[in-house]
Amino acid sequence: MKLFKFDLADMAWSNLPFVAEFSIASQPFIKGGFREAFKAKSNTPIFQGQQWVVKRYLKSAVAIIEEKMQTTEQHTNEVVQMHMLARNCMQKLE
Repeated sequence: MKLFKFDLADMAWSNLPFVAEFSIASQPFIKGGFREAFKAKSNTPIFQGQQWVVKRYLKSAVAIIEEKMQTTEQHTNEVVQMHMLARNCMQKLE
């Protein structure tokens, strides 16, 4: 899996991805309106020793995203950026 990092200070995505390998469960453990979530584990050193969640878009969600003239990657980037900003705001309030 190719992963990019979002730098909150610079408000920018890394230019180059790094590669990590994950063993992803064959069945989702939960399904929402846009995505389904799968449990995952990794032997890649930075991700080892923890349980991870890999989310995949539903076909119906992909159609909605494409209607808005976006790719799933663009939509995911927006979601991640919004989560990072919200997290940063909450940390500043603590």
